[in-house]
Amino acid sequence: MESLLLLAIFRLFIPSSVPLSWYLKKRDVRLFGSTNAGAANMIEIFGPTLGILTLAIDASKGALAFWIGHRIGGLDFAYICGFAAVAGHCLPEALSFRGGKGIATSLGILSICGSTVYLKITILVFGLAFAASGTIVSIASVISAIFLPLIAIVTGSPIMAIIFSLQTLVIMYRHKDNLIRFFQGKEKPLLKRVVSEP
Repeated sequence: MESLLLLAIFRLFIPSSVPLSWYLKKRDVRLFGSTNAGAANMIEIFGPTLGILTLAIDASKGALAFWIGHRIGGLDFAYICGFAAVAGHCLPEALSFRGGKGIATSLGILSICGSTVYLKITILVFGLAFAASGTIVSIASVISAIFLPLIAIVTGSPIMAIIFSLQTLVIMYRHKDNLIRFFQGKEKPLLKRVVSEP
């Protein structure tokens, strides 16, 4: 019962950009720019300070869920709790399932999941993909997410591989519009985005 309650709580984790943009700017960031509730759109609309704050809070949600899950039910349950936090971030019922993309929350999980190799490899892949794609954040995010289950299959436990595979599917689903724009040649590189606070 306690485990189910924890999962339900983590499933309620919403993107921090929504309350931050409402309370600090009196606007919903999802109505501007790319309409995404993530750090990249916060940077584009409200500047780097709120963008970095959003990234830090969203990453902390993943780390907190994993840490509590590990203390309560061990490593396998920690990964399940982490996935619940990612799912809550990406598909929050309270926001009509219009959440973030799950990258920052996933990085938070990787930062404390026991071996920094996962985080280092993911950051390396993201950096290479970011540069190769012409600083397109969404494409770098999808490519680095695809590597998560591959790393887990080679070095981790079966439950870790399953959870990371599900996590990658959720992340790719939330990036579907970005992928469509990319193949249409319409996805904006980060360096060409301008701060345009409404």
